[in-house]
Amino acid sequence: MTNLNPGISAAADMPAMADPNAVIDAACARIPPFWPLDAMVATNPYLGYVEQPFEQAAEYQLRILGRRMTAPRAWYRRQFEAGRITEADLQCALEQGRSGLTPVELVAALREPEPPACAPLLYSGLLDERYRPAQSRYVIQQVSQFCAAWYDQGQALWRMPRFADTLYAAWRAYLRIDRSPRWMEISDIETPLAALPEEARAAIPVALEQLGVPADRHEDFLTLTLASIGGWASYLRARRWEAELAGGADDDIVGLLAIRLTWELILLANDDRPERVELWRQSLCCWPERLGEAQARALEIDLLWQRALEIEYQRRLVAGLRRAPVAAAAPEPSRPLALAAFCIDVRSEVFRRALETADPAIRTQGFAGFFGVMARFRPLGAQRARSHLPVLLPASYEVCETAGDGDGPATAALRLQRRLKLGLAKAWKQFKLSAGSCFSFVETAGLLVYVPRLIGDSLGLSAPVAHPETAGLSPAQAARLGPDPDAHCDGAGGIPVEARPETAAFILRAMGLKAPFPRLVLLAGHGSSTVNNPQRAGLDCGACAGQTGAASVRMAAGLLNDARVRAALAAQGTRIPGDTWFLPRPA
Repeated sequence: MTNLNPGISAAADMPAMADPNAVIDAACARIPPFWPLDAMVATNPYLGYVEQPFEQAAEYQLRILGRRMTAPRAWYRRQFEAGRITEADLQCALEQGRSGLTPVELVAALREPEPPACAPLLYSGLLDERYRPAQSRYVIQQVSQFCAAWYDQGQALWRMPRFADTLYAAWRAYLRIDRSPRWMEISDIETPLAALPEEARAAIPVALEQLGVPADRHEDFLTLTLASIGGWASYLRARRWEAELAGGADDDIVGLLAIRLTWELILLANDDRPERVELWRQSLCCWPERLGEAQARALEIDLLWQRALEIEYQRRLVAGLRRAPVAAAAPEPSRPLALAAFCIDVRSEVFRRALETADPAIRTQGFAGFFGVMARFRPLGAQRARSHLPVLLPASYEVCETAGDGDGPATAALRLQRRLKLGLAKAWKQFKLSAGSCFSFVETAGLLVYVPRLIGDSLGLSAPVAHPETAGLSPAQAARLGPDPDAHCDGAGGIPVEARPETAAFILRAMGLKAPFPRLVLLAGHGSSTVNNPQRAGLDCGACAGQTGAASVRMAAGLLNDARVRAALAAQGTRIPGDTWFLPRPA
């Protein structure tokens, strides 16, 4: 084995990784998928551990990553002192956990200092803590800046050249011309890069061998390495998730792992103190397979307090259900006056309650805001379609937005007009912010351009930024647009005619809609409108992948109002009366 640092041995007799691809994929699977800001939805941060008991996952997180999965003890102490958690809850938790501790010991432990968590065993962390400036922070910054440029979707004013076809190969080419490592006393980049293969999956086992990581700790070390750059790792895990839903594959997260691992090798190769490297390798060989006695006891105490909190919640919930009066069910009319279906978002609950209070003859119900339409939606003139269903589910169809004539002249003209307006607006913004014109523009035209806009925005006569759903369109033009399941434009195939009855039947089954159908069924989507808010998607419909529910309710209502679809449903035994109308209410 080639030694990158003279005088440093790297355990030449170390056995090779048994199945490199299996170990690599197992480490990648522990990373939870997080979607980007334009499709921000809640995701379980411990999704990679769902097959393990909570206690086992908590032990692994603490031992390998140095992270706790329970609340701080000071928080538990406040809950106990406030009477939320009682000694009876603690006793029940002890009995369920078959612990030898007592409630008195649990309470006393809340004031004891907690033992420090296990320090992550990355070489960059060793340099941070003992000898040099924050090398790990520099590494994360360098990788993050490269990834931000690589995955740019048109936001950047200056685009990065495509150095190669894959993430890892492009990063290697970029690093060779990057001058920032010299500022961090990293002088030799070429030697570590030359020692590794140019393909990510091939480079990872070689890098582990060069680093001297014991073979039985490869998966743990790779998990730790990916977790150190968790934001981008989760983003790429989401890309892999989406590719797998579509029957494909995405290996960019493996490329990110190879990049982060190569940085560890670069830092090790540039270290001029062999004794420090040897000390780190010895610590890897002594990496504990289980927590020490003090840490195991501390984790046991934290898990017991967590269990007591869960018992308290269950106790309070059951007591509330027992106290609640059981009202006699009012006889439902043979045919409801109307039905309003809202998204199960908590912000819709006030509208449901208000409707039921105003007229008991109006029924309401909640359902996920995509209303059972498994489709992506491509707005007019958009470069790519957006998912309008929960991100964990695959889309079956792709529907585009038209002016009602498919890909006819009206839609084509509006598409061209919108793309031209948005392109000119982007070019104007690039001109204003470019390095050569920003100062001269403000000096010569700043007052003329911005003063009228500032006055109009202040008086509410104009909006600082156009809503992304209608940007580049006038109100009259936007009102003409809608999802068209028949259109085959911009690469979208629509919803095939033969598939529409089954799609409509799925919507009815999922929402629990059955005879007698009311005359009016309102499908209410929801969305938001904010300015200069990077978290905007978090205010929209989570069931629509962080988009508004407008397209979803229109697609669902269009299918259920289609006479051909209703005829096919009637043949299957589901008859929707001719006077029943599904009304979409977009956000």
